[in-house]
Amino acid sequence: MDQKFIEEQFSALKNHIDTRFDGLEKRMDGLEKRMDGLEKRMDTTEKFIHKIGIEVEAIRTDIRLIAEGHVMLTEKFSRFESEYIRHTMEMRHDVLSLYKITFGELERRVKELETTS
Repeated sequence: MDQKFIEEQFSALKNHIDTRFDGLEKRMDGLEKRMDGLEKRMDTTEKFIHKIGIEVEAIRTDIRLIAEGHVMLTEKFSRFESEYIRHTMEMRHDVLSLYKITFGELERRVKELETTS
């Protein structure tokens, strides 16, 4: 074998290897770009998930406030109801007392008329 043949074969092999490496480098560049895109999408997704977490926590806080308001309104209504019942009973007592006084006065006047006639 002569030296020239070996150099040609070596040069052809080197060119083939260089071509393959160039192809691999291009594919690696493409993969790096895709990975960068995926990283950006993951960052966006993580930010979105974080934002949703914050919003969910705000909703929980709002629900707690609504529940506390409901409890307060229930207690206030109960106090109002008790006060209304107490006031109604007092009014009933006052009306009955007034009725007794008025009826008693009427009865006295009727008896007085009956005895004078």
